[in-house]
Amino acid sequence: MMKVLNVISEDPGYSYNDISDEIGISRKSVATIIKKLKDLGIIERIGNNKKGYWKIKK
Repeated sequence: MMKVLNVISEDPGYSYNDISDEIGISRKSVATIIKKLKDLGIIERIGNNKKGYWKIKK
């Protein structure tokens, strides 16, 4: 999870595919990790999927 958070902190505009390419894990794994981070209240998506960005809350 920390790798995903680090990538998001570098560029909050990254999509699931961008994060997947950066870390070298599958898109599905990224989606699972991001869902956990959202459920824990650590990150949230601001805006839509195309032009939005990730906000780290904690």
